[in-house]
Parts: sequence; C-alpha cells; structure tokens
Amino acid sequence: MIRKWICLLVLLFAGRRLSARDIDSIYSFLNETIHMSVMESFDVRSDWGIFLLSKPYIYDEALCSLITADPQQPDKIFTKVPEAVLQELRIKCNQLDADWQRRFHWEQARISKFIVVSGYNDTIKRQRLNALLLNKRERKEAGAYIREWNSSVVEERLINYSGIPLFTGDGCYALVVRGQNAGSSGWDSLFIYQRTEDGWKILDSIRLSVI
Repeated sequence: MIRKWICLLVLLFAGRRLSARDIDSIYSFLNETIHMSVMESFDVRSDWGIFLLSKPYIYDEALCSLITADPQQPDKIFTKVPEAVLQELRIKCNQLDADWQRRFHWEQARISKFIVVSGYNDTIKRQRLNALLLNKRERKEAGAYIREWNSSVVEERLINYSGIPLFTGDGCYALVVRGQNAGSSGWDSLFIYQRTEDGWKILDSIRLSVI
C-alpha cells in the first residue's frame, strides 16, 4: 500500500513538472515567433500594433480536420509536411480539451514583446512597456502604437491573436493558428513550424480566412 501511494505521488509531481515544462515551451515558442513589424511571410505578420488578445484562438473539430495532405482539398492542404507529422498533429489537435482552452489566458508576465489586452475597449498606459523586453527602436515604435491605439475609435483598433501551439513528441514541429482582427477586417492562418539550427521557421501554412 505504501509503495502504491509513493508511485501515485511520483506520477503526480512528474505530471506537474511536465505541465510546467509544456507551459514554458508554449511561451518560448510564442515569444520566438511573434515579432513587431516583421513580415516573415505573406501569411504571418504583425504589421501594426503590439497588442495580443488574452483569450487564445480555440481549436475545434473542423479546424483539426484541415491538418491534412488530402489532395481532394487542394486549397486546404499542407504539401511540405511529412504525413506522419500531420497525423500526429491532427491527433493532438483533436485531443486538446476545449474547456481547458477557454480557461487558458496569455499571461503578460510571460510575453516579452507584446502587450496583452482583454479586448478592444482597453486603455493602454505607456508604463505597460516597462514589463516588455524591447530595444530602443522597438520601444519608440511601441510608444507610437500605444498612442495610436488610445486615440483610435474602438472599431479600428487591431488586435493580434494566437492559438496555443501544439508540438510533436520529438519537439521538432509545431502547429499554431495566428491572426489579426480590427472590427470588420482581419485574417488568420494555420501554420506548421519546424525547429532548425536557427530557431523556429515556417514550414507550411494555409489561409483560413480573410475579411
């Protein structure tokens, strides 16, 4: 009986460590792959603002079904990703708990270059920049974004948003939804990244919507 309880405690604490490590990986990936005013490709960019919606994009069954190389969906397929990777990411996507996603919120203390907002009605104080890791040029640019945000009508404020990245077991590939929205305009895409010697790089992507 004692041995049984010891084993349960070991599994419990191991699970906590694993959970913390997963969260660290999530934020590490986000901080490495989301940038200020850098257009890495046509599909992923932050071409205005440094504001990240605290609520993550929610993955559902319909989105998970797009993680495919099925030639019957020529406009919604990944052509550069190994089938085994797609299959693993599709399984992980379908297993992601919707309630847990809704409870998850991006934490400002873990975001290095973006200001986390709860919505379009937020008023941003310049002091929020003190919590970010910005160089001189980025700080100047960020200050201008804050001034423009506060002086804009709510419907014209642009917010970046991101889903929770999903990783393959070997840590070499990651899947994430990312987009931007400003009232009646916006875009979002589904990306698969590959880890390289120079960091995470987009391997393939599909456009989900453009408004």
